[in-house]
Amino acid sequence: MNAAMQRETRSRALALEETEVLRRLLAFDFPGATELRDQLPFALVVGPCACGCVSVDISVDATRAPAAAGAVSPLPVEVEIVGSDGACIGGIIVFLTDGYVSLIDVHSYGDDPISTWPSMDALTFRARR
Repeated sequence: MNAAMQRETRSRALALEETEVLRRLLAFDFPGATELRDQLPFALVVGPCACGCVSVDISVDATRAPAAAGAVSPLPVEVEIVGSDGACIGGIIVFLTDGYVSLIDVHSYGDDPISTWPSMDALTFRARR
């Protein structure tokens, strides 16, 4: 099986957590946000991160949604992941390719990857500095 066929068989709809994080990030006002919001119904997860974290590659059907002209990558908004002790333990950044959502990057500030989606109440959404 070639790589394109392998990727296709792993495609799935966005999980509720992935969709909610994208919706909340795209609620901020920045160039291209409207077009990126329009992409969500046509976005699929096409692959997981190899390290074991919950980061995912995204593909958007370009025939059904416009590219986000003027949008920058990574998005100018991000998520901080707060641990039970109140300290920031990681973050979420969204990347684009050619004006389309292409990666939800969930990263840890520690040695171990974030292997499960944090609860929504552990997330702080903010504009990037």
